[in-house]
Amino acid sequence: MLFWITYEVKEENGIKLTEEEEDMDLDQMDTQDLMPMKMKWDKSTKGKMKYQMKEMLSYGRQNLKVPIYLQFYYLWSAPITKFYVSQIFYLFYLTLFSYAVIIPSCGDFYIDLVVYFWTAMIWVEIIRKTIIKRKEYKEMKIFWTVLEIVLIGAFLLVIGLLRIVPKFVPFIKYTTAKFVMSLGLLYFYYRLLSVFLPISPVLGPMIINFKAMMKKDFVTWLRMFLIFMFAGGITIQAVLYPNYYPLDESIIMALSRAFFGMFLTKIDDLDSNEKCESFYDNQTKKVCYNSAASFWNRNTSQIRFQPEYASCPYRSFGGYAIVMQYLVITKLILLTLLYALFSVTNAKVQSESEEIWKYQVYSIIVDFETRLRLPAPLNIISYIIMSLEFIFKKVKHFFGWCCKSSCCRRKDALDGRNKLSIVKVRGSVDYSYWKSCMKKLNEETEKTTKEEARPKEQSQRIELLVTQSKLQKEFNDKMTEQMSNLERQLIVCSLALEQIAHKIDTIDPKARPELETVTNLHMASRQSPYPQTKLQRFPVFDKFVSWEVPYPTYDPVLYTKPVDEYKESVQNLVDPDFIEITERLIMSSQSQAERVSLLSSTGFQVPMWNNSATYVINDTNVEVNRVSWITKDGMPIRYELDSSNMPINPMGRTGLRGRGKLRRWGPNHCVMLVVSRWKRFQSTSQSQQNFITVDGKKVLEVLVVLKRETGEITLPSGKEYGDISLYSAVCRKFLENIFESSNVELNNNMTEQQMVQFFEQFVEPHPGPFTGFTSGQIYKGYMDDPCNTDNAWREAEVWNIHYHVPDNLDLKIKDKEKKWKEVSSYIRLPGNQNLIVQEAARNQGAYF
Repeated sequence: MLFWITYEVKEENGIKLTEEEEDMDLDQMDTQDLMPMKMKWDKSTKGKMKYQMKEMLSYGRQNLKVPIYLQFYYLWSAPITKFYVSQIFYLFYLTLFSYAVIIPSCGDFYIDLVVYFWTAMIWVEIIRKTIIKRKEYKEMKIFWTVLEIVLIGAFLLVIGLLRIVPKFVPFIKYTTAKFVMSLGLLYFYYRLLSVFLPISPVLGPMIINFKAMMKKDFVTWLRMFLIFMFAGGITIQAVLYPNYYPLDESIIMALSRAFFGMFLTKIDDLDSNEKCESFYDNQTKKVCYNSAASFWNRNTSQIRFQPEYASCPYRSFGGYAIVMQYLVITKLILLTLLYALFSVTNAKVQSESEEIWKYQVYSIIVDFETRLRLPAPLNIISYIIMSLEFIFKKVKHFFGWCCKSSCCRRKDALDGRNKLSIVKVRGSVDYSYWKSCMKKLNEETEKTTKEEARPKEQSQRIELLVTQSKLQKEFNDKMTEQMSNLERQLIVCSLALEQIAHKIDTIDPKARPELETVTNLHMASRQSPYPQTKLQRFPVFDKFVSWEVPYPTYDPVLYTKPVDEYKESVQNLVDPDFIEITERLIMSSQSQAERVSLLSSTGFQVPMWNNSATYVINDTNVEVNRVSWITKDGMPIRYELDSSNMPINPMGRTGLRGRGKLRRWGPNHCVMLVVSRWKRFQSTSQSQQNFITVDGKKVLEVLVVLKRETGEITLPSGKEYGDISLYSAVCRKFLENIFESSNVELNNNMTEQQMVQFFEQFVEPHPGPFTGFTSGQIYKGYMDDPCNTDNAWREAEVWNIHYHVPDNLDLKIKDKEKKWKEVSSYIRLPGNQNLIVQEAARNQGAYF
């Protein structure tokens, strides 16, 4: 053990340290880390020796001789000793307090007096240590300690009036006093949780978690439970005991049953008994009021309100239902919710509970450091000793003030010089010896410690390097992922901005771009995801659409819908996956002639790009037209082929390779119809005045088809499979999609004129030479469609079929209100179909 001993000498004795002595004293202060015991001279007016413990070192009894009485003194003064002694005495106090509370009747006056005195000593000790703590540890909060002082003081005052005073002047019931003492006993038992249990490294953090759960979760849950408790208690009481009287007892019974329902399940009154079986036979209002004006003036002397019948339960389905729903909510839902709230809070506080517990342990150590060495109620001895010391100091100070003669001062000065000389000599000898011993010991200890710690330090450094490398790798992976996400988001935002710009361009119908300009950019052909899939196209900006602009990082996704996913009737008419077949042939070891022979034997037809050819499939002549309808400077174009000998979309990149869900590689032809008429008012009149006009122009309406797989609307069209003509296909699809007719019989080789005659038949008879029907081709070329890819695209021949006079289409169309759409700037069709419809309206001179 190492002690710091300070000698303080009275200044009034006239003793002064010489310059040499001061230098020696300063030298000792500079080397205080090498001295096991140091003597420091300090000038003050107290005139006594203080012992202050600064450090504990295990040098052994042979190196440092400490008097046995000092060992006992410091042992008894240690906070840990005070803690265990206080805990033992506090347990004795709780035992005595419990015995005093549980004694029957009025209790034992002398035991109550001892408990009262013991509690008062605890209260006084709390006040004393709170004052000291406030002076020495100002950073520590004392709010709860002050609140505890107030509570214990109020308890002493109340218990003195209710338990001690009635011994001499009886004026209150002993049951009331026993209840107040029980409350106090509860408090002092619960106080044990915050005083003694937090010292445990296991129970301390658990108590912190418990406090957090009680403050946050339990209060929130209790507010929710009170709602169900009041609702369930009142309704259960009203249904099971409809005649319970008096009313105040009924309310108390309802709320108590609802509260205890959390712990007890009372269901014995759901069934009636023999005495009450016939009681509820008559339930009319006459029985309730007995001709009284109100509820409060009724005759309570009748049999219905007598106690033995008022407590009769009423058996009904409603009683079972209300009790069951209340028990399910409280016992299953609310309790489970409380456990879940506790689990969440425990997980949140778990990481911080250990730090808070360490601070609480520090607070407890400070608390017991400021306490007296004797616990309550023995601390009365300490207070007596402290009082005597205070009186002795005052008396001594009085005599010192009185003794002012020169004789006294001369004698004190002589004694002081003698004591100073003795201490100085002893201090020099002890200093040299202990300095050399401590220096040697420190050198050996430091060398041994370094040698022992070197492998551990090296291992820790290696582990630190490995940990840092792992963290750096994880950080690099996260940074790479974040950069990829950022790049992806930037691309998405750029594409979204381009789409917004295109939308802004199309807000004003009169200022919209021409059809050719929109087709060249084919915005719909670059939309993601690809229809009926989750595939995302490779991002393609407007500036990279053209194949002439280099795009080094362009890596489109490959997708070709398998042939077996098409309808069985058209599977033989759909192109196979040429890219997959080509890759298989490249990986094969056969010769070129053997490969061609193998393909011919399997029925594979070599595609003839930029040409039209007729094949025989299943004994049927199928015409496959791979000539593009796209023109440039009035001349049809010839699309190019890529490195895989696959056709390239002449309008540019789309972000996806393959055939997609189209039926042909290269151009996919179809005939599209804009079937229009003038929109009229709802009137039976067929005169010219019933047309709807806007800005002096008539309003056009067109027929549309609702796609079931995507939910979007589109213009009627007929696709090319090669087994029938395009005009026959569009007429057949018109009857199936618009008229919803099945088993349609039409000529499979219809011409343009026959298609026009097909739609002319729907004109109503009218006077005059004008047929009231016009038709014409308004567009032929590339269609901006979401199904387009880099190797397959749609091309359409668009016809405008317009009825100037009334038609009979409405008689054959089902859900005509959903299929006729007004042509305006608000119509939304896929791709460039909006511009096609507006072109038809422009040709007819209609409003749009």
